Amino acid sequence: MLHIPERSQAASKNEPFATAALDTDDLLNAVLQRARNTAIGYGLICGVYIVLSGLALFYAYDDEQTLLSVEISKGLAFVIITSVILYVILRRSLVKLLDMTVAFRQVFDAVTDVVLVIDRRTRTITDCNPAVVETSGYEPSELIGQSTQALHVSAEHFREFDELVAEILSKSNRFVGEFRMRRRNGEAFQSQHSIGVYRDAFGIPMAISVVRDISHQKKIEEELRHTQRLKSIGQLASGLAHDFNNHLTVIMTNLSLAEGNSATTATVKNQVENALRAARRAAQLASNLTASARQQTSTPVLVDLRLAPQKAFQFLERVMGSKITLFLDIPESPINVMADPGQLEDAILNLAINSRDAMPRGGKLTLAVSKHSFSGRKRCVGGHISPGAYGILRVSDTGDGVSPEMLDQITKPFFTTKEVGKGTGLGLNMVAEFMRNSKGYLCIDSELEKGTSVDLYFPLA
Repeated sequence: MLHIPERSQAASKNEPFATAALDTDDLLNAVLQRARNTAIGYGLICGVYIVLSGLALFYAYDDEQTLLSVEISKGLAFVIITSVILYVILRRSLVKLLDMTVAFRQVFDAVTDVVLVIDRRTRTITDCNPAVVETSGYEPSELIGQSTQALHVSAEHFREFDELVAEILSKSNRFVGEFRMRRRNGEAFQSQHSIGVYRDAFGIPMAISVVRDISHQKKIEEELRHTQRLKSIGQLASGLAHDFNNHLTVIMTNLSLAEGNSATTATVKNQVENALRAARRAAQLASNLTASARQQTSTPVLVDLRLAPQKAFQFLERVMGSKITLFLDIPESPINVMADPGQLEDAILNLAINSRDAMPRGGKLTLAVSKHSFSGRKRCVGGHISPGAYGILRVSDTGDGVSPEMLDQITKPFFTTKEVGKGTGLGLNMVAEFMRNSKGYLCIDSELEKGTSVDLYFPLA
């Protein structure tokens, strides 16, 4: 029904009024009934007027009864005709009003943004659309008649919003801006508000606020800014790596000359050989950093997964120190996978260095190679392992471990659990990128005070 009298009464008392969901059939019947009642009322008033006028003439002029009867008949005919015309006019007007009202409500309910109608005096919500459920978690019935305080992250934010609405209503201007709001579960989110003033059928001003959840948009913007920062840092790192490689070339040239000098003793030659190996490794790291900055992909080739850990083990024995015990667990039969050999060695060294830093008081570092067939699903960085046969390279330690909250963060660029100045936050990120290029998986298991185990899963070739 068109609750016009009730709406007027509520408005005059400044009470919150909520437009109920419209039933089209009931509303159409109400419109037609209103038109019929208006036409009948108009006809009755005119009929009474004509009859009373005729009676007055009858008593005044007895000899003109015939004329009076004719006049009354003409008047009644006029009433009937005008009543029909009035009914048709009212019916068309009210049906058009009905169509507009139903169309408005359908649009109001279909809008995906939250629409809040706010009373000018009490600043309570007088109506809201169903989108408020998905955005805030509140049902419309829970918010209608209440202030917007439940939707704000703090009382201060609510006061700021309330004062803004009062100013907009007093000056009849508009506002577009952002507010921090809160869902029913307590989660805060960023929202964009478009607030304006409209007047209802009785001329009463109301504030209407269209609220859009832009938290996803903000997240994308932040990721874009982060990507741009990484790109800038990558360009800088590429230039530094190039210059560093030039210096390494000079160092390696002089070491090669010293190694070939006949006067060099065997002990010195051994030390020079170790220095050359370290310099070549540094040059390879610089090359990998340049490739990563330029977003170059690795070149996977067929390799035996056992060889890289064996080669790295010989180097790690000399640099890990006496407090850390190294173990190598390698099977007898080859395990062939597709991987970039240089990046595979870099990945092992990165993981071994992380393990060393996690064991300042000493411990055990193990490099192990095995193969396994999966028929189920295993959660790893970036997704689940697909069923199939894999070669597995494991680097495990008995160090401090990583908290569960950190596990989802440690492969992100520049994220580190080490002290300031002791870690770049790029090691695990490079390992994760290497595994993606190898179409493999990086799985990390860790427990505080018990250690960390990092598994590299390569599909068997």
